[in-house]
Amino acid sequence: MSFKYSRVLCLLIAASLLFLTWPVAAQSKLFSGFKNKSKVKAIPTFKPEQLRADFAIFHKALQEAHPGLYRYTSKPTFKTRFDSVYFSLSRPHTEQDFYKSLKYLVTNIRCANTILKTANRTEPEFPYHTDQLFPVQLYFNNGKAYALNSFTDSAAVPANAEIVAINGRKMNYQVSDLMPYVSFADGQVTSSKYRELGDNFSGYIATFGEAKPVYEITFRTGDNFRTVRANAAKLEQVRKVKLKDEAFKKLPAWSLEFQDKKIAVLTLATFQPDKSLPDFEEFLETAFAKIKNSEVKTLIIDLRDNKEGNDKYGALLYAYLTDKPFRFYRQINTNTNRRFTFLKYGHVPLNFFFYRRLLKMNPDSTFRYTYHSNLKEQKPQLNAFAGNLYILQSGRTFGSAAEFAAVAHSRKRATIIGQETAGAYRGSNGGKYVQVKLPNSKFELSIPLWAISLDVDEKQNLNRGVLPQYPASPTSEQILSGYDREIEFTLELIRRKNEVLENKVGE
Repeated sequence: MSFKYSRVLCLLIAASLLFLTWPVAAQSKLFSGFKNKSKVKAIPTFKPEQLRADFAIFHKALQEAHPGLYRYTSKPTFKTRFDSVYFSLSRPHTEQDFYKSLKYLVTNIRCANTILKTANRTEPEFPYHTDQLFPVQLYFNNGKAYALNSFTDSAAVPANAEIVAINGRKMNYQVSDLMPYVSFADGQVTSSKYRELGDNFSGYIATFGEAKPVYEITFRTGDNFRTVRANAAKLEQVRKVKLKDEAFKKLPAWSLEFQDKKIAVLTLATFQPDKSLPDFEEFLETAFAKIKNSEVKTLIIDLRDNKEGNDKYGALLYAYLTDKPFRFYRQINTNTNRRFTFLKYGHVPLNFFFYRRLLKMNPDSTFRYTYHSNLKEQKPQLNAFAGNLYILQSGRTFGSAAEFAAVAHSRKRATIIGQETAGAYRGSNGGKYVQVKLPNSKFELSIPLWAISLDVDEKQNLNRGVLPQYPASPTSEQILSGYDREIEFTLELIRRKNEVLENKVGE
């Protein structure tokens, strides 16, 4: 064998030995990089005629179907914003830029149930740049951002640190840039928007801000400031931490616990029926029978993460807390009883044809639906609780849970603790939905068909959610330690009130 070939062979053997002695983690990291890159979907670009065709369908669908399009934003203001977006479509847009334009308009409807999604993306919260996600999970409290977890080992940001700036831009400006795209809120509610932004900040900054392979993060611990450079996280890393966090926090969907002989806590984490759960009506019947047969004088109902489910459950729950007949809904309005002109690109509920025939015309030429059970007078349930009632709510309290909180507040039935609900005090848009798929971008738009008005005091909380009498939010440190600030605050409040009553009796 010649010297030349012997030298090449030696180099190959040396390289092989070097690779075999390389740490396994480093080898997997090398190849995982290639795998992850192949999973990141390229972002297409659309021509002006494609963009405007999709926009016309998007605009028409909202105008024809959405009953609350001008509920919080005036028609002239919306026309100006629609026109501005339309004129910007005279040049090609990437799918991401087009999504940003439409999401901005959806957010301005100020309806948490109006949802725009990209198609064929891994997860709706992380539609773009899934290999360049911000590597720290955030939590917002009093307008400031705090680190909860790191998605990567290289983030080097300690838990509970306040995030001061990202890539040299102060955090308050980052939030101002992203808030116009956070749509999980009715009206002027902000608590739910901060919660949503914190939960999915990595996706928001990658989609509506600036995605980077490396992020420069300035944070503060005490009086000390520090800036670090951290590699971006990949979607798999974000998902792994979020799933672990959700598993840690997971509570029974419905539960009844007795703090002592006189205080019970009823936790209702969802109103969503599920085959894995007991029947909700049977659960409530059993729970309130137990309360009736106990010495309980005070009931705490925990609705902090209850954001979806059957719209009849809120009314049923209230029927166990009153001794008088009541109505839950005042009215349900909808735009039209005619067939939508855009249905070539969408679909409606299966019974929609028969439903349209049941609608009655209002004086303003809109229509109302009168057959929902929540519109009827309802009677108190057997074993209804007449004692002291406290409701725990948060920025995630939405749907029927927020409706229940509004009715209980309006009738002065409960003391409310926590944060403002995501759902509006006077009622939300929801009920039935029409689904629209735009032909070029394949974006999916979900539009509620009902504008629901609750049977509440209309003079209160204009354009807002249900406001707590006692605001309470946990700190990032309390969240990480598992300390439940709201429940402890409530128990202490109950004890103080009981002491005052006992002192008055003693006098």
